[in-house]
Amino acid sequence: MKVILFETPEDQAAGLQYVDPIDPDTLYVFPNVPEGVEFHSRNVAEPFDIAFLTIDYRVLASFLMKPPTALVKALPRSAMAFEARAGNLGRWGILPGRVVSPLQL
Repeated sequence: MKVILFETPEDQAAGLQYVDPIDPDTLYVFPNVPEGVEFHSRNVAEPFDIAFLTIDYRVLASFLMKPPTALVKALPRSAMAFEARAGNLGRWGILPGRVVSPLQL
């Protein structure tokens, strides 16, 4: 698995927009996600998963985002978000309630 880290505000704002196709072997990581920040599916070519995690890597929830109208806000206690092609977060064991070891990434 390849990991792409969206660190800058510009990278985080762009996210998966205009990524076509979404690489099936890539996990996209958004560090430092404040509660309530919005994630959308506008300008994204295909469905994708998003999961919100706590600072200790516990998965709070995950959502399937279907372009072009899906919208979700970061949950309370969110510290980061992971995105991947639809179905991959579950396949990789990134599921609500689980703690994802940073070594797995």
